[in-house]
Amino acid sequence: MTQRILSWLFRQIENYRQRISAPLLARIDIHVEVPLVDFKELTSDALTGESSTVIRRCVAAAREIQVQRFKSANLITNAAMSARQVRECCQLDAECKGYLEHAMEQMNFSAHAHDLS
Repeated sequence: MTQRILSWLFRQIENYRQRISAPLLARIDIHVEVPLVDFKELTSDALTGESSTVIRRCVAAAREIQVQRFKSANLITNAAMSARQVRECCQLDAECKGYLEHAMEQMNFSAHAHDLS
């Protein structure tokens, strides 16, 4: 695609995103901006990043932490936690609270979004 078409597409995406209401965006749990990947990097034969084995071990360890966390509760996943349970299990230090406050101010999150964070 030419740069002109990409610029047009980017403008279309931004226009669409601006039409999405703040309350709707507040209910989306994850906001991720993904940078463009250079074609040469994408098609390179060089292996970079972690292997599937390493990632599998990390996921298994995280799942074991969940199993231990929810041993006495009737829960299976973090997503099923109430706001109270999140506050109890995931206490934020001052630096993290500052990041959360900044994100809420910049993204105009509602109180509902705060309880989800």
